[in-house]
Amino acid sequence: MPDVVLSGCAPEPLASYLKAVGALRVVSRQMADDWRGCWRGEEFVLRGPGTAADLEHFFLWDYRPMPVVAPWNGGSGFFREGNPTAAATLERMETSQSPRLARYREAIGQARALLVQAGVQRTTGKQKEQKEKKPSKAEERQAKVRLLRLARAQLPEEALEWMDAAVLLAADQDRYPPLLGTGGNDGRLDFTVNFMQRLMDCFDPGSGRPAAQSAFWLRGSLYGEPVPGLLPGRAVGQFHPGMAGGANAGRGFEADSLANPWDFILMIEGAAAFAAAATRRLEHGPPGTFSYPFTVRMSGVGFTSAAVSDEAEARGEIWLPLWKQPSTFAELRGLLSEGRAQVGARPARNGVDFARAVASLGTSRGLSGFRRFGFLKRNGKAFLASPLGRFRVEERPNMFLLQDLDGWLARLADGRDAPVGVREALRRVQDAILVVAQRGGQAAWCTLLVRLGELEAAVAANPGFRRERRMEPLTLRKREWVRCAEEDSPEFRLALALASTEGMRAHLEPVQVNKESVTWVKDAVRVVWREGDILGSLGAVFFRRLLERRESMKEGEALRGACPGLLIVSSAPGRAEGGGSPSAGYPASLADVGRFIQGDTDGRRLAALVRGLSLVVNWPVRREDGSTAAGVPASYLLLKLALSGGMVGKQLGGQREGVQQCIPLDPSVAARALGGDVPGACRLAVRRLRGAGLAPAVTALWEPVSTGRRVAAALAFPVGWGALAGQARLVLRRQEKEHQAG
Repeated sequence: MPDVVLSGCAPEPLASYLKAVGALRVVSRQMADDWRGCWRGEEFVLRGPGTAADLEHFFLWDYRPMPVVAPWNGGSGFFREGNPTAAATLERMETSQSPRLARYREAIGQARALLVQAGVQRTTGKQKEQKEKKPSKAEERQAKVRLLRLARAQLPEEALEWMDAAVLLAADQDRYPPLLGTGGNDGRLDFTVNFMQRLMDCFDPGSGRPAAQSAFWLRGSLYGEPVPGLLPGRAVGQFHPGMAGGANAGRGFEADSLANPWDFILMIEGAAAFAAAATRRLEHGPPGTFSYPFTVRMSGVGFTSAAVSDEAEARGEIWLPLWKQPSTFAELRGLLSEGRAQVGARPARNGVDFARAVASLGTSRGLSGFRRFGFLKRNGKAFLASPLGRFRVEERPNMFLLQDLDGWLARLADGRDAPVGVREALRRVQDAILVVAQRGGQAAWCTLLVRLGELEAAVAANPGFRRERRMEPLTLRKREWVRCAEEDSPEFRLALALASTEGMRAHLEPVQVNKESVTWVKDAVRVVWREGDILGSLGAVFFRRLLERRESMKEGEALRGACPGLLIVSSAPGRAEGGGSPSAGYPASLADVGRFIQGDTDGRRLAALVRGLSLVVNWPVRREDGSTAAGVPASYLLLKLALSGGMVGKQLGGQREGVQQCIPLDPSVAARALGGDVPGACRLAVRRLRGAGLAPAVTALWEPVSTGRRVAAALAFPVGWGALAGQARLVLRRQEKEHQAG
């Protein structure tokens, strides 16, 4: 079968996509049911028992339009007082003689009868003439619901397909999918009347013969050929913003709308494929859940013109599927009739959820991508179907990690009544989730982790809000979070060392950490981290932990040498080489510590990564640290040894082999260093090391003020005891031979 390439049918704007679906729907229903269609790049391709010439002949001479009526709308032509022009259009269609419009005339007649039966129109007077009157506001609600139910039960089958796409009835409610406005109209623009008017532009309603320009318009619509004589002043509604006219739409201040009648005709035919449904689902919620094909609530993220007001004012957003394998309309209709996207065990609620569903399950349905459109208020109060992005369908194996966020983000809802800081941080998180779902990769996951840390900090800073929403601290329980986000940078490795330190999160926000359980606490005395001051924050964390360690020991133990290791971790799981239990999952390498001291790291990036990584509560297996102390000044090694609380033995070059003694823990050493007096801190450190039986090779060290601050801050990074002890030769003398010689 030859391929017929419809170059005039592209995935966007929305009108063009619907036009492609409409062409497939019409030829499958009226020519042959084995016609197939698919997307090839930016073009739609039809494959079936016919050529391009056969298609053109069919649409010009044999096409029978779907009967599109909306007697429930005031501007539909059924109420002369509502819109005389629309009423004249309806009468002209009703009195046509063309055989191809026979179904249309039948549907209009039945719709008029329904109006009388519903009590909206009634026969009065001696002449028993029909009195047409738009229902008053007091009667409108009850009469409209009654009319909709009668229409659903009695309209011809071909007209019901349009109605199901425009209106949804469930229980005592009537809802309107955003694809077709509010029941087949957009404000004062009624789609059914415009559909009839475009048909009359293309065909003579009396004979049904095509108009003189109809063939040119058809080829322009299907194949994208240049078309002379586009019709001005023809409304295109929300479907094609670029052709809607208005301010800045032409060379002057304003321009009129331009329309190809066939574009609108095929677009409405395609929209009928998106029929809504009311379903019962085994989930929390009302008994009747409204389901629109691939339509969810608006998420105002992921596009450059996004604004907070978009979520509140938008009608919703729709994700239109693309596929590469030729499919029949019946197969496409099956996909659209299901029309749902799942995130885990629940349906997608908004655009962010839908992006996650696309990344998780899109490949299982043979889809190649989606085009996202939002029905947004633009150009005043008018709604326009704005293109919001393209999403490729690719397998993203780590999307299950986002399940850790579901319950927590659900309590934030859309964030409309949240504090400004929380609202803005939530938008950044949603934006990051979209990037993860669309592109994946380490950089996207790392950005998401940072954004989650920012959002958690904003929630922690608003205790009243979190109590109102009953929000617990966010915990990321899957260890794959670290593996997915891990980047090859000193900032990430240093942040990982800090965040994996036991109890570190309590210094960032008022929480109590107990294994994998994290809860809020009222007392924020342990919170010493200060935003915007990485050096001060690191120093405050280290000094706070040092004091807590000292206070937790029995009186006199710190000076007698009975203290466990402080921020010194084991280089092997389950074994504490520094005389104490391991306190961190990832020791920092001395090489990275040296880069930090030299100022070769980004402090803001480091602080942001610490925030994000602190949310993880389940760490992967530790890595071995085999780095050297390149770039680490002697003052750092001297202070780190003196404040380690490690056990002195042969490994550190103790004076007596086999004798173990703990290095005395003296907070005054840290206090001097953090206060800017690094030389004075080094002198105290030398005394403490000598008291433990070590022989420092230096007595005093001088550092510039800027370097001294960084040396003091670097004490907060946990390092492996083995790595630190291995570099002790740089500041300690080995005296074993001297002792033996004596």
